[in-house]
Amino acid sequence: MKTAFNRAIYCAVATILILTGCAGPSVEISRHKDLPPQPVKRYSFKKFPVLEYHLIRRPEARWSRTPENFRRDLEWLRAHNYYPFNLRDILTGFPGLPKGKIPVILTFDDSSSSQFRYLPNGEVDPECAVGIIKQFSAKYPDWPARGTFFIVVRTNNPDRNIFGQPERPEYKGKKLRQLEEWGFEVASHTYSHERLGDVLTKEAAYSLARSAKALSELTGRPVVSLALPMGLYPSDEAVFSGEYQKIAYDFKIAAEVAGGLQPTPGSPGFNPLHIHRIQTIASEWRKFFNRPQ
Repeated sequence: MKTAFNRAIYCAVATILILTGCAGPSVEISRHKDLPPQPVKRYSFKKFPVLEYHLIRRPEARWSRTPENFRRDLEWLRAHNYYPFNLRDILTGFPGLPKGKIPVILTFDDSSSSQFRYLPNGEVDPECAVGIIKQFSAKYPDWPARGTFFIVVRTNNPDRNIFGQPERPEYKGKKLRQLEEWGFEVASHTYSHERLGDVLTKEAAYSLARSAKALSELTGRPVVSLALPMGLYPSDEAVFSGEYQKIAYDFKIAAEVAGGLQPTPGSPGFNPLHIHRIQTIASEWRKFFNRPQ
């Protein structure tokens, strides 16, 4: 298990290797043996936004963004030279980033039906997050449909369990598979929204292992991204990768609940297990983007 001292030494060595050109964008990234070697990469930007959404519904509130405002967000981002990626794309240096563009990552917590909902006729609701993004991408082919959805599997709120609609349990797997097929990312928000800072290490491992197993079985691909409920980190971050009751899991990147603009991979402030985010409320848009609401 890592101690605070060991982590400090590790970060110092990582910074030296990066600055001297002896490492790729991040030593933290390269510690995962299954990732391809990362080349040294220079970015034209120093920071980029990882945006945090929750509910897409009316009225506008602390944890809700209206469909109208979400559409305005996308229009504003595109007009200001941002380009969408999934969270896991940080690990591979934003492949395909057009020249002169800045990455932006749309993330969605808690997997409510307001993020992905089917209408009775089987079509995607044009008022949910997925529907709005797909419409926007169809309108602007230079804006691919991207976004990372942090899923909870089982809670006491049926609307938050893999995008709700509990009357149609077959939708759970269908939605997750379609997200991946369309270019989005399925990620974990723990199994039951456990606050990892409030539980024992083995309980944290149990939640992460169950979440990774459930989501990967439904999507057919490994889950590598995680968002920490309430932003609470476990006492030992080594728990992000391991095995519990013969269930292996490996979260390579973890998002905080706040923090502001995210430093670029390879910069001294970059840590893939501490990705900063910006909450999509009026005060945050003004503070970090100087955008009037």
